[in-house]
Amino acid sequence: MEMLALFFFLAGWMVALFFAAFPLLPAPLFFWLGALLHEALTGFRHLGGGDWALLLLLGALSLVLDNLAAAWSIRRYGGSNTAILAALAAGLLLALGLGPLGLLLGAVLGPLAVELARGRGLRKALHATWGSLLGLLAGSGLRLALLTGLGLWVLTKFL
Repeated sequence: MEMLALFFFLAGWMVALFFAAFPLLPAPLFFWLGALLHEALTGFRHLGGGDWALLLLLGALSLVLDNLAAAWSIRRYGGSNTAILAALAAGLLLALGLGPLGLLLGAVLGPLAVELARGRGLRKALHATWGSLLGLLAGSGLRLALLTGLGLWVLTKFL
């Protein structure tokens, strides 16, 4: 039973790591499911309440890393608060129809359209848009690193 439980955890972790590369996909959900299956099959003897609280908190944080990193990066590259809101709104709206591709398109089109509409010029609009893309990619990288670290930590508890 231990080997089957470990298989379920590793499978959930690997799916989570794969999904971490794509914004908007709920990568931590697969990690949590893998850990929960492992614990259910082994009698809930490896992870305590504090461990689960930490897993849930850091997993929830990983879900918003893309947006936080994109917002910071848009500001860093000269974009306005309106450009940040436009990137978030356009990304979420387009993601409803196009999935992760919509989020990527929204991150590009939102800041570009807003900064052009505000009369900031093409160069500044493209600069803010570049910041949005870099932030989105950095957020995915941070989520990947966080889930890798969490997985290694949980694995040490299971072995």
